[in-house]
Amino acid sequence: MVLYNKLDMFSLKKAFDFSWKEFIKSPIFYIGAATLVIAPPVLVGFFLAALIGLAQLSSRVSPSNISLFLILSLVLITITSVLKIGMINISLKAKKGRNFGYGDFLQKSHLFFRLIIGIIIYSLIIILPVYLLLLLGSSIQGVVGSFLIVLGYFSIFFPGLFLALRMFLFDYFIVDKEISPISSLKESFKVTKGSGSKIFLFLLLLISIFSIISTAFLILGIVLALSIFYLSKAFIYKELTKS
Repeated sequence: MVLYNKLDMFSLKKAFDFSWKEFIKSPIFYIGAATLVIAPPVLVGFFLAALIGLAQLSSRVSPSNISLFLILSLVLITITSVLKIGMINISLKAKKGRNFGYGDFLQKSHLFFRLIIGIIIYSLIIILPVYLLLLLGSSIQGVVGSFLIVLGYFSIFFPGLFLALRMFLFDYFIVDKEISPISSLKESFKVTKGSGSKIFLFLLLLISIFSIISTAFLILGIVLALSIFYLSKAFIYKELTKS
């Protein structure tokens, strides 16, 4: 069993400093890698949107359109997941000081199903309580129904946001340790104890940075923000899992 140093809380400044310095070392590579992560899903998403638009214009949905929609959806999920695994793998290697390249995008693609299952479980844990409370509240009349609806909206923050922050690193555990989805969620919950507020602040800062640089530099800004996100998250992961 791996023991984690709970007292070694990560520094947000160090996380962003590391990600920026790492990006500056190999800007062309990270721009290419981030573009590779963004471009295929955007293109597939564009075709999906076009397909939905054509279906709405024709006012009917043919079996061939449904089949194409499902195929494109599966392609989108597959491409996004494999590229996400690759970017996580590259970010972890950068943090560990190891050599990396474009070949690392496919090095751990065998973890595809673990990541997909992990994402599904992660999403259900966060969304399901909210959905069930709102559904139950809307089906019951009077004060009880209203109370359940209010409770449902409250559960977005607790346990929803609380669990989302605590299990924030599950995907890095899957890629780095190659453990099961359930184990990765448990390990993330364990190592982020006492760090939830910092992770929340990290995400707020990242959203702010993303908004500013994407507005100022458009596509280049999005690429930069994506690189900083993966590298900063790798830094946070490694700092919280120091044994």
